[in-house]
Amino acid sequence: MTRAGFSAIYRDEKEIGAILFNAETGESYGLNPVAKAIWEGASAGVGREGIFEMLRQRFAGVPESARNDIDELINMLLNKGFLQNVPENNGGI
Repeated sequence: MTRAGFSAIYRDEKEIGAILFNAETGESYGLNPVAKAIWEGASAGVGREGIFEMLRQRFAGVPESARNDIDELINMLLNKGFLQNVPENNGGI
């Protein structure tokens, strides 16, 4: 399961997407509306399959290949500290 990284700051830009800022590294990353939806799911602990289903409900024409895009974005966000892995059973927190 993933959650927002400790140093990640999220700014919702409504219809145009969002901006992530890593306060520790000073790095920022812009998210389009689809990437924003992926971030919102992943930072809330939604699994990759759940994120895929959420995208299919929210956006028209989401292809099966979007699963790979979800994986790539989540892995990049993990590597840059915008997300962090947390244990599945973390005491209900």
